[in-house]
Amino acid sequence: KHCNGLILNSYASSDKLATLCRLAIGLSIIFGYPLTFITSREGLFSALGVKSPTSKQNKIATIGLLGLLTGLAMVLRNLGFVVAFGGALLGSAIIYIFPSMMWISKLKQDKKIGNEIGRRKKLEFVLNHGILGLGFVLGILGATICVMKTFF
Repeated sequence: KHCNGLILNSYASSDKLATLCRLAIGLSIIFGYPLTFITSREGLFSALGVKSPTSKQNKIATIGLLGLLTGLAMVLRNLGFVVAFGGALLGSAIIYIFPSMMWISKLKQDKKIGNEIGRRKKLEFVLNHGILGLGFVLGILGATICVMKTFF
């Protein structure tokens, strides 16, 4: 409540260093956005199982993603909310979900190729499923709290 979501907006518009920082952030966004956007679009295709998208699919995905992002930008005025929401979800994923999924996948792969799975690894398998569930719960809880604090 005491400062804006984008901290540079809390500085006076006459502050020359803050203006220089705003310009640097603007340039960073302008030149970094295409790389981030193309990677996101390719990630979407990968998640949907599209191996080599056609030109038409690329255009549809581009228009759809740009429309979605533009719509969100028009509705969400508080950059702090975007950062907090993303942090709640991605922080939980990086700390709890991804490592557990990798370990579970590795153990399943070991079992598939015939490696013996001992008692300790079986216990770790069960515990990693618990950590995985905890990660989902904490991510959803963090995102929910973020939404409630911002909109309600």
